[in-house]
Amino acid sequence: MRSLLVLLVFLLISGVVSGQDFPRRPKIGLVLSGGGAKGIAHIEVLRTLDSLGIVPDYIAGTSMGAIVGGLYAAGYRGDTLRKIVEKIDWTELLTNKVPFREINIEEKDEFGRYIAEIQLDGFKPRLPLGLVDGQKLDELLAGLTLPVWNVSRFDSLAIPFTCVAFDIYRGEAVMFHSGSLMRAMRSSMAIPSFFTPVAMDSLLLVDGGVYSNFPVSYCREMGAEFIIGSDVGGGWYGKDKLNSLPKLLAQAAMLSSNRDQRRQRRLTNIYIDHVHYLKYESADFGYAREILAAGRRATNAVLPQLQALAQALRQFPAVPRKSLPNGVSRYRLQTIRTEGMSNRTLGTAMGKFGIHEGDTVTIRQLNEAMHRLFGTRLFSKVNYSIEGTTAGDAQATELTLSAREAYQGAAKMALHYDSEAGTGIIANLTYRNLLGRGSRLLASVDIAERPRFRVHYYRFLDTKARWWIAAGGYGERDIRNSFYQGRALPDVISYYGMGFARLSYSFDTRSYAGFGIRKEYSWYKPRISPADLPPNTPLAFDKYELNNTSVFAQYQFNSLNKVYYPNQGAQLSAEARLTVDNNLLIRLYQPDSAHKWQVEERINPYLRWQVSGQKFWPLSEKVSWIGRFSSGMTFSLLRKASNLDMADGSGVGDYFNIGGQADRPRGLSVPFFGLRENELSTPQVLVLATGIQWSPRKNLHILPMVNVLAGGYDAGQFLRHLGSWDKISESGQERAFNAFGYGVTAAFTSLLGPISLTVSRTEQVDKLRLFFNVGFQF
Repeated sequence: MRSLLVLLVFLLISGVVSGQDFPRRPKIGLVLSGGGAKGIAHIEVLRTLDSLGIVPDYIAGTSMGAIVGGLYAAGYRGDTLRKIVEKIDWTELLTNKVPFREINIEEKDEFGRYIAEIQLDGFKPRLPLGLVDGQKLDELLAGLTLPVWNVSRFDSLAIPFTCVAFDIYRGEAVMFHSGSLMRAMRSSMAIPSFFTPVAMDSLLLVDGGVYSNFPVSYCREMGAEFIIGSDVGGGWYGKDKLNSLPKLLAQAAMLSSNRDQRRQRRLTNIYIDHVHYLKYESADFGYAREILAAGRRATNAVLPQLQALAQALRQFPAVPRKSLPNGVSRYRLQTIRTEGMSNRTLGTAMGKFGIHEGDTVTIRQLNEAMHRLFGTRLFSKVNYSIEGTTAGDAQATELTLSAREAYQGAAKMALHYDSEAGTGIIANLTYRNLLGRGSRLLASVDIAERPRFRVHYYRFLDTKARWWIAAGGYGERDIRNSFYQGRALPDVISYYGMGFARLSYSFDTRSYAGFGIRKEYSWYKPRISPADLPPNTPLAFDKYELNNTSVFAQYQFNSLNKVYYPNQGAQLSAEARLTVDNNLLIRLYQPDSAHKWQVEERINPYLRWQVSGQKFWPLSEKVSWIGRFSSGMTFSLLRKASNLDMADGSGVGDYFNIGGQADRPRGLSVPFFGLRENELSTPQVLVLATGIQWSPRKNLHILPMVNVLAGGYDAGQFLRHLGSWDKISESGQERAFNAFGYGVTAAFTSLLGPISLTVSRTEQVDKLRLFFNVGFQF
């Protein structure tokens, strides 16, 4: 009987659209199918309905159709949705990448430096349930649905709405008629294997397209009598198009839905078939403008039918199109609930969140707090929902924070090669909350010709997650060239080890200050025995050892928007260090002597400060101006008789190492265009650099740079002769010397990491320097 009634209504309405009169205004339904990126084409259907004055009474959607339909039902117009889509950075939206600027300062040291990461449950690898958690998509939808935050029943929206998801546990379709509009839309678009499923109560929800990709019958059940159906799904892939694994998986997942597609199509009155106009796949979000153009052509193909419907509806009183409610400026958080946070993460999470019950906040403050929460890296996804009642200008609300905890451990890997340090494989193990709540423990090793290792631990001490202790160690075995008048001398093998402990305070997500103690050990020996060197070879030493103990205070600030090749933001690093226990041993080779000349010395205490920074000023969308500086000075605190003439008070093993383009883990490296890595070592240094960064494409960068250097040995003489402009080869320890260099870097950011080639030169050395790098540095 119901099927017969549907058929009679279909025949009646079809006749009316052809020119007959409606006995009454029919209930208009709008159905938007799923189809991934192709669902963007639905927006052109909405724009046409707006222009014709056709106001649907009901909307039903699946997957991308649920998102477009849900926002339209909330009150957004078609033109507004088009503008939103055109502004979206789809690459960022549909990846797991978190913007570097949103990572908390305690985590920036390890972020974005690996090509692969596997989550560990204990020591067991755990594969994710989808390639993308959808954090940025959740944030976008949460922001767009805030104007209807206090609407819990979808029939109370500007247009009554429903969408379809599928419970993978029970194998049943789930229709959303109430609850959080954002979570309903997001659940309907949880594309299997691409997006992770959405957990909701006892349900695990995936894309509604698995069951009903074109939910016309559900729109009929809402009460619709006349259906406008917009279909971008396309049904089955034929033999000629089923040519890839993603398509095979999609077809297998949509078997039930595709079988039902023809029946659903027959239930429409005006059917808009986009498939013949779309030349793009479900993942082609980068072609949003082209998909919109295809949607316009598909809509124009049925424009006469839509115009006839609009004309027929004019005999009835116009149905007003409700607008999107005005947003409120502030929310008073009477209650804050959390979902998905265990006791091991709750304290740190809420400390970083920094908002408490009773606070009155703006949406901007709430979003910033969410970024701080996600920036802890304790969670794979976090989102929020707001419910409550209006109380004046400030909204009395209940805030719910929903999170999915990341696994406690992670194993990471990267590859790298550069023309100075050679090839290496980087392996990392990271565990959170293993040694106390609010803690992180990691160990990294670079398996290479020049091996390195790093161990680091930190733990928060207070409920606000501001005070924290850190301890760790670093070690390396390096092969370093010694340089004389620009000529590389026999290689030197160096060993370096360092351990530290520090107490720090984080001011915000971008900066911290701390003080602590550090123990360092340096040991150098020639790679070639001095006895085998030509006569009168400079620096013919047999052994060099330096160990010291120091106390230090430091400050770190980082607001850069990317780890590599940022185009905005700033970075500043400052440290003052008092070295109080310094022991030096030098053994020089004397070919004409029966004995080697050896000096063991306790070096005077010395004070060192070093400051470095960089700033990026965007000049246009593709061009940024760069300013950089590095400065360091060493002051002897005592003057006493010594077997060694060291005016600065330190040993050469504790000098600044100037040259090259890589910023090595040891804190004494100072990059300089025109010099090779470690080509110059001095205790006093000042480097100023400037240039531009031009990015003609998103992952391609060209950086022409110039820099100037002032270096010296005695701090007083260095300051007095800072502008003397003596060349490096002409300088002695009694004066400052200078250098000017320039170069250009071409870089490409790939899945393996940055790939770069730098060509540079300095007039003082007059040699062309080349540096090539592939991958992430240790």
